[in-house]
Amino acid sequence: LLLRVTRQGRKLTVDGKVRLWPLVSALPGPAQRALGLDPAQPLDSRTCNIEGAAWHEGDLLLGLKEPVTADGAILWRLARVDDLLETGRLDPGQLSPLARVPLGQRAGIGGAFSDLTFTPDGRLFALSTLPGVPDDQQMGALVRLHPEDSGGYRAEILQRFPGLKPEGLAVYGAKLMLVFDLGSGDPGRWLLRGLP
Repeated sequence: LLLRVTRQGRKLTVDGKVRLWPLVSALPGPAQRALGLDPAQPLDSRTCNIEGAAWHEGDLLLGLKEPVTADGAILWRLARVDDLLETGRLDPGQLSPLARVPLGQRAGIGGAFSDLTFTPDGRLFALSTLPGVPDDQQMGALVRLHPEDSGGYRAEILQRFPGLKPEGLAVYGAKLMLVFDLGSGDPGRWLLRGLP
């Protein structure tokens, strides 16, 4: 569910929403494959888990937790977001593959995106966790994504978090704020780190 939220003072209001997965799963097979999805797989056994979102040049970048491809974690670009929210229709090419970024592996499982954020000067940072891996075997990471001439991104691992799942990322002054998912543990684990 993609939501558009407006703010007035301390009040947040949803003023637009669309269910994205039915639109994506209805795309033609070649378009789904380009996005890293398998259209031959039955719908009830497919997973599409979007956990990162960040605005870039008027478009919304979406980082996927699942699926993860053999080539890396999936980044999509969603153009004309307001049009999508108004019409409920996904036009051809409006959702496009941006990059597949290797984020490391553990026990054969590839790292995936759990959040994205841009700094005011345009640098892109991400968090990564291992999908489907128990908490005590996690290898969370803070990553800087460097743009490449090919249009993709190269990942630079800035910090690893053994046994932890970093799930929230935001710019806080001159620092990055990371928030961790502790499952059923005590809430409120967070970390401030200077911008590299």
